[in-house]
Amino acid sequence: MSKETIVIPEGTREIKDFEFAGRPELRHVIIPDSMERIGTGAFNDSGVESVTLPASLREIGDLSDLRYVDMSRCVHIREITAPGFYRGGSDGVVYLPPRIERIGDRCFNHLDNLYAPATLREVGEMEMTGLFCPSPMLKSLRGMRKCVFHPLDAHADRYREQMRREGITEKTLIIDPMAYYQAFMYEK
Repeated sequence: MSKETIVIPEGTREIKDFEFAGRPELRHVIIPDSMERIGTGAFNDSGVESVTLPASLREIGDLSDLRYVDMSRCVHIREITAPGFYRGGSDGVVYLPPRIERIGDRCFNHLDNLYAPATLREVGEMEMTGLFCPSPMLKSLRGMRKCVFHPLDAHADRYREQMRREGITEKTLIIDPMAYYQAFMYEK
């Protein structure tokens, strides 16, 4: 194996805080199905740009500096609340866990492609984010400043009415229904 790739042995349960940080030569990390925790800053300032996380994962400190994150197998994660959890930039892509219910304030700012499952109910403050979400009912839309919200076409009118009730203008939040096929991103 080269310095560019690390294969974490099966049976490993944790990537420690900042474990791979500051390693620009590192490009790929193969994470085993036994992994339960990824520490804070584990990939900061490394050359790793994308990770696919295993179903066994129960805790993630943050995923700063990554461009592509697939958490669609992480069935144990119900909420992400750490501000700055993801700072991969506007061209990044994040697939949230399939049973996530809550995203806290400032977890995913300035991200064009944030894909959420229908289980999502609560979204905290976020700016300049493109949220693709088939959820029929988010608790509030107030925190989504200057965002583009992509609900299912069948829910778009309901969300426009919710915007009106909450006093949100189209200058603050744009509703652009997603393509029908995108609603099935978690069904395998």
